[in-house]
Amino acid sequence: MHSEKRKADFVALRASGKSLGACAAELHLSKATACEWNRTLAAQLGPARRAYIEETAEAYAMAKAARVRRLGEIITRVDAELAGRDLGEISTPSLLLLRSNLGKLARDEMADLERPALEQAQTEDAQPRKSLAQLFKEIDEKRLAEAKAKRDAEAAQAQAQAQATAPQGLAAILNAQGGAND
Repeated sequence: MHSEKRKADFVALRASGKSLGACAAELHLSKATACEWNRTLAAQLGPARRAYIEETAEAYAMAKAARVRRLGEIITRVDAELAGRDLGEISTPSLLLLRSNLGKLARDEMADLERPALEQAQTEDAQPRKSLAQLFKEIDEKRLAEAKAKRDAEAAQAQAQAQATAPQGLAAILNAQGGAND
């Protein structure tokens, strides 16, 4: 009645974590048939599920290793920038903070490579890390705040100088006018 291919597809879908309802909908089966297959094919589901988890864990580990390599490349670039930089564009504390955060991310990623993939995935879901984009955004915000503080200080200094010289300038004007009226 149902082909072996459809049953194999059912096993693959169930192994990937799909619900009975989702499997039934995708394979155009009744829910009763999906429940029956789940019961009769249970012996195949366990090994298929384990194989799926192993494949997923391997893919995850490869992606994790690639992220560690990318972080290492970025750290190398930041180190090179720090070495040859006069720090005119980005403050030293901002670059050092970036370097520190990148190093921590790399250490965390490398430590994660040693944990089992399933435990690792659960931990990462529970404790998301700051992305590099978030770190760069924080640095940009800090840089903008530093620039604003510098402009505000310069404006306050100019205003103070103007106020300090204003009485002398006013007295000179009044003296000039007084001398003209005499």
